[in-house]
This record gives sequence, structure tokens and C-alpha cells, in this order.
Amino acid sequence: MLVIAEAPPWRAAGEPSYVYKPADDTYEGGILGALVGGVGAIEGSAPNFVKKDAAAKAAVLKYLGERGVLLVDPLPFSLQYSKCALGKHSNLRGKKAYAEAARHGWDEVLQQLCDANVTIHPDVVVGFTLLKSAQALIDSEPLRLPGGQLLGLDAKERTFTTSAGYPDRNQLKALLERTPLPSTNTEAVGKSVAKTAAKVTTAKPAAKPARQISKRAASVTNTAAKEVTSQQTRSKRARKS
Repeated sequence: MLVIAEAPPWRAAGEPSYVYKPADDTYEGGILGALVGGVGAIEGSAPNFVKKDAAAKAAVLKYLGERGVLLVDPLPFSLQYSKCALGKHSNLRGKKAYAEAARHGWDEVLQQLCDANVTIHPDVVVGFTLLKSAQALIDSEPLRLPGGQLLGLDAKERTFTTSAGYPDRNQLKALLERTPLPSTNTEAVGKSVAKTAAKVTTAKPAAKPARQISKRAASVTNTAAKEVTSQQTRSKRARKS
């Protein structure tokens, strides 16, 4: 399964807590719980995800990796999920700049997957944890995969979230019931994932950074930053009035 999600470091303050870091007793994000809950409901059993529990988190990551679940983030920068000024949710994801950044980021993800020799099953199940991200990537054109494969998908049908926009295990279960996971040799998948991870970890640093943001993407980033500043300014004015 290919899960496309915005997965920035999860921590209000202090040392960042990354979703894919196994030995981590600070992570309390919602993506892992939804993933293992949805996949486990289909598989019949799964380890329990417990927030701020390094052993539980490591077990969940191992479980998902052995079943070929791949989590990728197409954005070259993080955007907040929480409520913004005046009690309104961030509207940055409704901007044209957000869609452009997501599409550009997906191009970089494809290149990185190809460089790591990651093979995507032809019957892969694709899921999104954010509707805006799905709409940006698949509403106007098929989703491109490594190797040139194109998938025509429906954004709403492929997004597993609650009405409030949070990743949801029940919605993921429903998605997997509609489009079952392809049958795989879990032992072989686990070895392949471990081999790929080792290759990426031990690779020599490239002459240039692996993730470079083009001038266009940099412009998109600046646009998003200006929008955040604008929201903060409107909030200050509202409080003064």
C-alpha cells in the first residue's frame, strides 16, 4: 500500500519526533494509529499503537513494513494542521500555490523512489490522509508511479479521514475492503524493505542535496510563508479592535 500523507515532525516544542523513527517515546501523531488499525482490521491481527511508547511504535513500523506499506510526504515544507487566527483553520491548502508545491514535491518523491530502486506493485492500493493533497495530485491527471505507471483515482474515495480531517482507521478499513491489498509474500516484502532502508541509510552523500527545491518551488514556499504572516497580522488587528 502506498500512503501519501503530510507527515512533518510531530512536536509542539523541543526535539522533533519523526513518524518513521522507531526508537522514539515522544511521538503522538495520528497517522500510525490509523494505519495499523485499518490494516490490522483487514489482516485480522496487529500490534497496538500506543502514543509516546517507543517499543509500541517500533512494532507498528515493523508490522506495516512487512506488509509493504510505504508512507511518503510530497511537500517540501511543513504546514500546520491546528486552528489559526480568529478560530479558522488554515486556508493555505486551498491556495493554488499549495497544489503546485504538492505536485512538484511528488516529482521529487518519484525520483527518490527510483534512485532507491523501490518497486511498486502493479495493483498497489493508494491512500491519502488529506483530501486537499489528494485533489492536488489526482483530480486533474492520473497519479504517476515509479516506472511510468499511471493510475486514475478518485480523491474522495482514496482519502481515509474523519469529517474533521484526521486520519481514521475505519475509513482506511473501508478503503481496503473496496480495493484489497495485493497478495504478497510478507517475509520477502520485509526483507526487501529492510534492504532498501539499509541502502538509503548507508548511501554516500551526493554532491548536491537529495531534496532540492527548484526556483518555482521556492517561490511557492515564499507564497505560503507570506500567507501565514498575513494571517498573523489580521489576528493582531482583530485583537486590537
